[in-house]
Amino acid sequence: MIFFPIIVLLAAAPVSASGTAMETLRAVSFDIPAAAVPAAPEPAEAREIKSDGLYRSYCWGRAPHEKADAEGMPAAFCVSSFRVQLRPDPAAFLVLDGDMPGEFPLRIKFIGDGLYSGTALVFRRYQGSACTEGTDAVIEITVKMDARGAIIEEPSLKAFYGSTSDVCHSDWDYAEIFYLRR
Repeated sequence: MIFFPIIVLLAAAPVSASGTAMETLRAVSFDIPAAAVPAAPEPAEAREIKSDGLYRSYCWGRAPHEKADAEGMPAAFCVSSFRVQLRPDPAAFLVLDGDMPGEFPLRIKFIGDGLYSGTALVFRRYQGSACTEGTDAVIEITVKMDARGAIIEEPSLKAFYGSTSDVCHSDWDYAEIFYLRR
């Protein structure tokens, strides 16, 4: 057990005629169990985070998918850095380096507590025109960020493949293509 002596000065209490100022001081010890002292946190996962983005390789891969392969959707790819670029106009872009480099427009959504979610389409192959068959292959990356555009969590990825028998008159049938981080 840990003992902390605490000296309390009772300045507001008047000193009695028979007592001295020394009698107004009292020494009090409190027992603080060791379990009440929080343990040191475990070190965070090793990753380099700079104020404007994530600078670490993230790689994803998927199983073969005949239709996604036909649309040219990559079976595996790596991104070496993620940055959010805010511009004076109300536009924001996700800037990627690696196998899929470029600047991709972000759809931003306020999620609360000063945090935002931004989603960018980093791959899209759409085929079809009015009243014909159509296909759509999409990969989107979502980042969580603060109001300055600083990324605060690891990115997430979703991919979809959809088709329709008639772009004008039929519903699209979408299925998720599962990518795993490698």
